[in-house]
Amino acid sequence: MRKGQAELIVVLGIIIIAVVAILYATNVSQSPPQVTNPQAKSVRNSLENLIRSGAEESLRVISLYGGSATPNQDSVIFLGKEVPYWGKNGISKVPDAGGNFARHLEAFLNENKESFVSDFAGDISLGTATVRATILENKIVLVVDIPATLNSNPIPSRYDIEIMTKFGEILDFSKSFVYQQNINRYIEYFTLASILTSPIENDQFTTPMFIHLSKCGQFVFKSWYDVKPKMEERVEITLAHIYLPGKAPTNVGSTTSFPKYILPPVDGKPHSDLAVSFHLPDDFELTPTNFQMSPNPIMAMASPIAFTGICTSDPIYVKYLLSIPVVVRVKDPVTDHIFQFADHVFIKDNAPGAWSAATSYQEDPLAITCSNPGCPFSIELNSLSGKGIPAADISFMGCGLGKTNANGHLEGLAPCGVGPLEIYKTGYSFYQNVLSYSEIGDLNITLAKMLNPTVFLYEANVANNSLSNQYQVNSLEPIEEKSALLTFRSSTSPSQVYTRIIDKHSGKMPGFPADIYLVSGTLMDNDLQTLYGGFITMAIAQEDTDEIHVYIPTNLEFQSMQDQNQISIASIIYSSVLANCEIGPLSPEMFDDSNLPCIKKDTEV
Repeated sequence: MRKGQAELIVVLGIIIIAVVAILYATNVSQSPPQVTNPQAKSVRNSLENLIRSGAEESLRVISLYGGSATPNQDSVIFLGKEVPYWGKNGISKVPDAGGNFARHLEAFLNENKESFVSDFAGDISLGTATVRATILENKIVLVVDIPATLNSNPIPSRYDIEIMTKFGEILDFSKSFVYQQNINRYIEYFTLASILTSPIENDQFTTPMFIHLSKCGQFVFKSWYDVKPKMEERVEITLAHIYLPGKAPTNVGSTTSFPKYILPPVDGKPHSDLAVSFHLPDDFELTPTNFQMSPNPIMAMASPIAFTGICTSDPIYVKYLLSIPVVVRVKDPVTDHIFQFADHVFIKDNAPGAWSAATSYQEDPLAITCSNPGCPFSIELNSLSGKGIPAADISFMGCGLGKTNANGHLEGLAPCGVGPLEIYKTGYSFYQNVLSYSEIGDLNITLAKMLNPTVFLYEANVANNSLSNQYQVNSLEPIEEKSALLTFRSSTSPSQVYTRIIDKHSGKMPGFPADIYLVSGTLMDNDLQTLYGGFITMAIAQEDTDEIHVYIPTNLEFQSMQDQNQISIASIIYSSVLANCEIGPLSPEMFDDSNLPCIKKDTEV
């Protein structure tokens, strides 16, 4: 028993001595080696400078390529450099940045050692450099081994160097951000908020999510090409105003209308020393592959509800799909290096899209169709005056073909198939027709200019004398406290109807194309209960029409009419009276009423 205890004590003693020896050896190895030879000191100092230079270069390269030493195939281009995805389709792909840094530094040292040796006198020999790097939050601890001899005498090979940098904190932030972004979808929600609060132009949001018109005469038309630049602006605004906690400007609300979006603490830390920014790749633009909206185009018009004085449109809920890369850049405040990586933002039906749908979306059949055009087309686009219409957007089968040139011409290759040909130009009527690829091989199309004229209303008092069989126009008075219901029905096929209620002397008609119209109008009280007069006539709306003067014939007999046929017949008769007196009923110029009264026999009418 005593013998066993004695053996155990001996074994423990040996272990303790070994541990002390190891600790002592470790402490000694981490202490600066004692080098007395001046030339050997010079070699070691130069090698240390080479290591520090190599570490600086390695940090720059690894940061530039998002944790990798070379460009990544799955990447985007920003400032001319390939930036790898760290998050795509909900999957995090984080490289071993620390290991890549050590390997890059190791390769740097081995590639540059020969040129280093040539700068020294004496017989210097260097072995293969090896690098171990410990990445801490605020520094990198390097243990570099470079075997060396000077005139056949060995030089201490170990170098213990500290590189001051926030590289470790940047890596911690970047990994945590990608993980949290893929789950919590911060950028998607920020972008949706920007879409929802887009600027208002012509009484509508530039990127509308919901449209319901209630003002008589209101008209909305937005094609994909109208919304595209506005959506690009919303995305850019969003990315430019995302801040880390405590980094948002305090005076944003009082000095600008731009939003500010604040990220929650990433990995529970404020990262107050880091400067983080978000960007779109070089030359990025939205395409039918990465941006879609439904319905397309967006069309709504407020039409009057008969005899109620109320106008309304069918409500439209616009759904958007966005699939875009975002470049995240983090600046190291110590070294000024920029660490950058890309992340994927995916919105579908106005909500963060399910990542499973993002994968299938990349294989959109429309994108495949559009990427394989093979049939020639030639399209000439002119206005009613015969002048070519430039910069009109043309698409076929949902694929953008391009814009017409200064002469209104566009030619090139289109998909081979049958589908809708759509042409849109701001200020002109929208063209849509289902055609085959052969029909657009040599096609001439005329678009009517959209008009937005000011309408001036006058009440033309017409007396009819049954005894003398004549009609007399006595006066023309601007209409003030009554409501006029005007309806323009186009002569082209399919016929379009444009309606407006105007309750004062003048008002704007909704945008409608230059064309030949059957125009009807009635004059009622503001409650739309009492009828005072009406007209029916044919009119030509020219491309240069800026004003329309409307003269509505009135007579007491209208107030007793109930039957619509009776009202229509009276409206035609009284319209003929005005026309024979050369008073409209519609005219681009105001009538000179100094020639009134005007008397016409019923045979003339």
